[in-house]
Amino acid sequence: MSRDNLLKPFRILYTVWCIALFAVVILGFFPLILLISFLPEDSANRIIYYIVKYIGKLWFLCCGIYWVRKGEEPSSKESYVYVINHGSYLDAAILFLALHHPFRALAKFEMEKIPIFGTLYKVMTIGVDRSSPASRAASVQRMLDKLRNGVDIVVFPEGTFKKHDDILLPFFNGAFRIAIETQTPIVPILIEGVEDIMPSDATSFYRPGKLTLHYLPAITTKGMTLDDTELLKAKVYAEMKACKEKWWLSTSQK
Repeated sequence: MSRDNLLKPFRILYTVWCIALFAVVILGFFPLILLISFLPEDSANRIIYYIVKYIGKLWFLCCGIYWVRKGEEPSSKESYVYVINHGSYLDAAILFLALHHPFRALAKFEMEKIPIFGTLYKVMTIGVDRSSPASRAASVQRMLDKLRNGVDIVVFPEGTFKKHDDILLPFFNGAFRIAIETQTPIVPILIEGVEDIMPSDATSFYRPGKLTLHYLPAITTKGMTLDDTELLKAKVYAEMKACKEKWWLSTSQK
């Protein structure tokens, strides 16, 4: 019998434990989150950010997931557009480990329809229906408004989970256009290990493990115009790809 088959019952139990613990936390704090959601939008976002941040850290520890940071974390003195690779649903929770002040993430609007969880999701994200030009335009305007009010923006530029052997999927333009329009620096972050812990494949089971958060240097957009969008996107993509190739190579040589 293979090692994977021997470990399968434990991974099933571990998966049930992680999901059950998440459900208990969400249900337990839902009344408080619901009350906070009636506050002005940015105030609600800020309060819920800190609640979720510290509860999330406890959830990670209870699930046997630990993390390390590599690279220089950005200063909190200015706003940023963060672009992050997208490996699984766990990425949303990891944002609260990676970022040290409130943010709004561009995310699929369908998740807002999930009972209870959707309330939290709506406060922390800017929903977008990528199939609708009107929805995309509205989400861009909301992101521009948030940046101008000093709120960080998070975008997964791949738009969806990686489902094949490419290191990174092609990037959409949105994050880069917004960064240029507001002259806001871009900070790329790569999350290593998430696909092993919580695979995007719904038929796979979870496992405990280590996450590594790679902070790449901030990229200025000062003086850029929208004509530079493709150039900026290519630069960010190249740097994130190089970082990911480096850790894949180091992992394969162990």
